[in-house]
Amino acid sequence: MIQKSDFYSWDEFRYHILQLSIDYSEKNIKYVFRGQRLSSWPLETTLTRAFRNSNACISEAAQILLSEFRHNLKLIGHTIPDTGNSVDDLRKDIQIWELGQHYGLPTPLLDWSESPYIAACFAIEELFKQSVNLSSDEILSSNEKMAIWALRWDQSLWSKPDIAYDNDKVILVDDMSDYNPRIRAQLGCLTYVPPTTSGLDTFYINHKDAIEIEVQEHALLLFTLPHHCVIDAVRDLRMMDINPRKLFPEFAGACRNSVFETHLQLKDKSR
Repeated sequence: MIQKSDFYSWDEFRYHILQLSIDYSEKNIKYVFRGQRLSSWPLETTLTRAFRNSNACISEAAQILLSEFRHNLKLIGHTIPDTGNSVDDLRKDIQIWELGQHYGLPTPLLDWSESPYIAACFAIEELFKQSVNLSSDEILSSNEKMAIWALRWDQSLWSKPDIAYDNDKVILVDDMSDYNPRIRAQLGCLTYVPPTTSGLDTFYINHKDAIEIEVQEHALLLFTLPHHCVIDAVRDLRMMDINPRKLFPEFAGACRNSVFETHLQLKDKSR
C-alpha cells in the first residue's frame, strides 16, 4: 500500500515538510511533489481521463492522438523543439507530448514540482475560489481533503532520463525546461505514465516489489489536508510569493492571479 499521512492543519503539514527536508537532505534523497484538489483522485493522466470511456484502448488512443498532433503542428508551421538529447523515438514523442500538455492536449504526462508549496498551490487554487462563497461553518464541516503527493526521484522503479527509455515504465523527465517558461517557473518536472497502466499510483502498487524492501514504502507518499486549511494555506503561500502569476508567467497567469487576489481581498473584508 501507499504510505499515507493525514494532517489536520496547514502548520502541521509545513512542520512535517521541514522535517522531511532535513532528514533526506543529509541522505541526498530527492522528492518531487504534486498537488491535487481531492485526495480521492488517483494519479491519472489527462490522456486516461479523456479516453477512458472510448471504445478503443488508451494505448491506441495515444497513438492516434500523437499522430494527429504532429500533423496539425506541421500544418501551422510549428517546428518541434529539440533538447539535443532525443536519442530514440519515445523520447522525441515525450517532447511533443510535453509541448501539448500546457495547451490543453490530453497526454500521458503528470506535472510535478521540486517545491511542495508550489504543488500545494495547484491543489488549493480551485478550492479557494469555491470557499469564498461558503461560511466558516460550511468550510469546517467539509469532510473532503486535498492531496500532496511526493515521489522519490532516485528509485529504480522509475526509468531515469539519462538511460534508454522504456515504454513500459514510468519515466522521469527533467530536461524540458529550456523551452518552457512555465516549467521553469514551477520548478517543474514530468513523469511519463505508460498508457498501458491506469495511473502512476496503480503502477507503483503493481511493481513496488521490484525495489528494495526498506525503501518500498518511501518511493511514493501521500499527504492529505482538510479543505478548511485552504485559507491559512493561501495566506502563507502569498507571503512566499507563490501565486498563479509566478507559476504562469504570461497573460493567463496575470488573469488567474487577479481573480485570486480579488477573492482574497473580498474574503479579508468580510472577516
